[in-house]
Amino acid sequence: MLDWQTAIALMIVTGAAGTLCYRGWKTVFAKSSAGCGTGCHQCPSNMSHTSKTPPLVQLGNQSTHSID
Repeated sequence: MLDWQTAIALMIVTGAAGTLCYRGWKTVFAKSSAGCGTGCHQCPSNMSHTSKTPPLVQLGNQSTHSID
């Protein structure tokens, strides 16, 4: 008989393996119709969003006064 810790560990491993199998199945047998939400990053709306990103501002302790 399994103790409770081993049973829970086996359930976690089985769930993780099931998730990997499901994602692999969806990847291999996915429909070829691309659309929004597929994560391909080729949508025109996604392209225009990256060009409107403001420039980064670097924060730091840069003093214009020099100590001599």
